[in-house]
Amino acid sequence: MSLQENNHLAVVRLRDGKVVNHFSAGAVTVSGVDTEDDGAITLDGTITAKREPDGVVWLDDNLFATANEGDYEGGSRGFSVFDKRTGRPVFDSGNALEHLAVKYGLYPDSRSDAKGTEPEGVAVGTFGGTPYLFVNAERGNFVAVYDVRRPKEPRFVQLLPTTNGPEGVVTAPSRGLVVVASEEELPGDGIRASVQIYRFGARGDFPSIVSTKDIGWGALSGLSAVPGQRHRLVSVTDSVYTPTRLLTVDTAATPARIVGELTVTKDGAPVGYDAEGIAPVPVAAIGWAWRAPPAPPTSWCASGRTVRWPRRCRCRTASPRR
Repeated sequence: MSLQENNHLAVVRLRDGKVVNHFSAGAVTVSGVDTEDDGAITLDGTITAKREPDGVVWLDDNLFATANEGDYEGGSRGFSVFDKRTGRPVFDSGNALEHLAVKYGLYPDSRSDAKGTEPEGVAVGTFGGTPYLFVNAERGNFVAVYDVRRPKEPRFVQLLPTTNGPEGVVTAPSRGLVVVASEEELPGDGIRASVQIYRFGARGDFPSIVSTKDIGWGALSGLSAVPGQRHRLVSVTDSVYTPTRLLTVDTAATPARIVGELTVTKDGAPVGYDAEGIAPVPVAAIGWAWRAPPAPPTSWCASGRTVRWPRRCRCRTASPRR
């Protein structure tokens, strides 16, 4: 059992209620995470925090997994596997959940200075002969699924999207089901606490798009084809994120992949607009000059500013169109 407020773990023999072992959950240093609530997803921070585990579940007779919510010091942001005999962690996920959230467009930047994706609950179930570990991310609104046939080396399998605030998770292997309870209640926004049921082997349509190279994304407001490039699109982020960025999307892959990004600048500095649309326009038609080699036949107009793809550049004149 986990004693979260004490950052402690105890092994209790249920037959007589005796504590047969207990030990500290310890602390962890995690690098490559976002630690600033600033509207930008920047995975260059490092945090050291107590694990302060919430959910806990047995993987076998000697090993158990914990979801490390990390309640007070910025969040430990992952999950661990402990050996009950030594009390030592034999595996820690490090920044894996944070990077998965970024890849799938589910990273909650407003929680960067708190607990990140906030691992909350864990469950184990054997489906199709394979034991799986399910880890809830309360603020990321997803469940990460891991193959734990080798419990000291969990292998990521897939991400399950949830409604807001997944708290509890249980498995029903005999029925091929995983059940997740989400606690968030925001009636004014049309969000209510809910239960989601997932069936093993059912084909899902998530995700339809992911990013590569740790490119943070979300709130994609505009989308346009790239002239002459059949499988390329360009999208733009709106004011949820800053600065404004253009994202290159490769649709030849399944799911589609965000493979590049360009930051919009003004006078050489990154700038944020409430960009809602994007379209290619001939350079000659707008007559704007560029700080770059000779201009290509097309540029990209986003939020009233024109930016050249894929180089970083800026407008020398003109003001945003409203």
